[in-house]
Amino acid sequence: MAVMWRLLPLILPLFLTAAGCDPLVVESFGQCGDGARNTGEECDQGVDNSSFEPDTCRTDCTRPRCGDGVKDSGEDCDLAQTGGLACEDLGFDRGILQCDDQCRFDLRLCSTCGNGLAEPGEACDLGDLGGITCVGAGFSGGTLRCHLNCEYDYSLCSGGCGNGILENDEDCDSETVPEPECSAIGFTSGMVSCDRFCHLDLTGCEGGCGNGRVEVGETCDDGNFTDRDGCVGCREPSGTYEIYLEMDMPELVSDADIADLDGDGIPDLLFAVISEDLASGALFWTSGAESHTITHTLIEGPFLFARAVRRPGGSLALLGVSLAPDGTALFHWAVGLDSPFSVLAGPDRPVDLLAADLDGDDGEEIVFSAFQSQNLILFDPIAGTFTGINAMGGLPQAIGRIDFNQDGAWDLVVARGTSQLLSMIQQVAGAWTYTSARYLGGRPGDVAVADVDGDGVDDVLVTDLSGPRLYALRTVSGTLTTRVELVLPSSAARIDAGRIDADGITDLLLTLPDEKAVAVFSGSGNWSFSRLFTYGPCETPDWARLYDMDADGFLDLVFSCRHDRRMVVLRTVPR
Repeated sequence: MAVMWRLLPLILPLFLTAAGCDPLVVESFGQCGDGARNTGEECDQGVDNSSFEPDTCRTDCTRPRCGDGVKDSGEDCDLAQTGGLACEDLGFDRGILQCDDQCRFDLRLCSTCGNGLAEPGEACDLGDLGGITCVGAGFSGGTLRCHLNCEYDYSLCSGGCGNGILENDEDCDSETVPEPECSAIGFTSGMVSCDRFCHLDLTGCEGGCGNGRVEVGETCDDGNFTDRDGCVGCREPSGTYEIYLEMDMPELVSDADIADLDGDGIPDLLFAVISEDLASGALFWTSGAESHTITHTLIEGPFLFARAVRRPGGSLALLGVSLAPDGTALFHWAVGLDSPFSVLAGPDRPVDLLAADLDGDDGEEIVFSAFQSQNLILFDPIAGTFTGINAMGGLPQAIGRIDFNQDGAWDLVVARGTSQLLSMIQQVAGAWTYTSARYLGGRPGDVAVADVDGDGVDDVLVTDLSGPRLYALRTVSGTLTTRVELVLPSSAARIDAGRIDADGITDLLLTLPDEKAVAVFSGSGNWSFSRLFTYGPCETPDWARLYDMDADGFLDLVFSCRHDRRMVVLRTVPR
């Protein structure tokens, strides 16, 4: 009897479960689809289970429900299943019929063209233009109208693609400006079309360069004729380089710039040199037309920086920054190559100097990071003024130009050498405001701004002077958020970015002081880079730039070997 009482707590739950169970449920180890409703299953019709037929048990043994993608009885629709109906079947004349989360028709994207109300699915409707003007649609001016099919009529807009008028750099513009025949532009056959940017789409052409297909005699074909994108004339870089120019400098090369200084269409070189005791030097230039064999001295002095600055209208001015005896800087400015220099004492010594169009007027502004004040300073050479921009200290180093919040105005980023941060300085209505900083790590050095991941938006790359790392900040949803740390074979000092090979992905030129070398790294598009080419020895590689020096459409490697007192240009060899 005692044994029976001890077993009773175990026997009683089994008895109660068996007495109260659903007769359709089988307490077993059966599986879904065996026709028996096992524990955990809502239903099981065996071979009749279906995830496509309405009102049947699903193949995962769940009952039909709203949201399973099958239109069952009592439902108007289910996900994309609308019973074959469209907006037009429900009294509208256009649009996309959707289904809400209650399996009822969602008519918000259905519309009726001609009722004078621009509804979802319509660009406009009679006089209702949705608040858009010609300027808002990307044109420079004019009057926007609405077609009877509720699409915009751009025919009275001016200065843009889509108005049926061939303007600016357009190759074609809708049906009123027809495209040429493929045979008329170097192909053997096919049809040309006009893309949404009013440029020729040659993908329908056969037998020629520019149709996006690699054919006989071509090593690449990216469907365009854009220079410096890695594929030019349907040829691509071979991955090797040859010496195009090698120049011995009279002193240490402290800075350089590339521009057509004399207006002959050939790139020239502008140099700042300084002696090792910082007491002498010069600002001089060499002409591309003279194969850079003659040194033209502009002004003597211990120069730290040299820049060719584009003025509104396209003319070039010259800026040189020299070291004053008291350790500050002198700013030398000339409005042209043959013009005299004016000299202005600067409030601080630059660490880096950026000349770039910041206000959209086609001219370039000058901003530099300052050593003593540890901020940025905007220099206006015409007015002779220096205006401070707060960069929050931390020894600001390199400066980059980027529209990081995607508002159409240029902003600035500044690598701060001792605080391990990247300052973000926003431009609003011509005023500069420090907004925030992003953590980098190490000892930030040089900055490059480029679209690394191919999403059409620029990102920021920063070298680390303290270790073999490269920091990347990705622009996502209008802000620099995602930080990526890339491992390099050795520490990099200077960086430049561009499309060196033909894969359409941003590549890098890096100076590697520990290796006494300059190297090309090919980008993968997914935030990794692999070394393709190395040049050395180069004692203290310093200034570096990617630039098409021989006008063949390919980016060449231009760099200085500071303590070798040497300037080198390596020409890209195509295949």
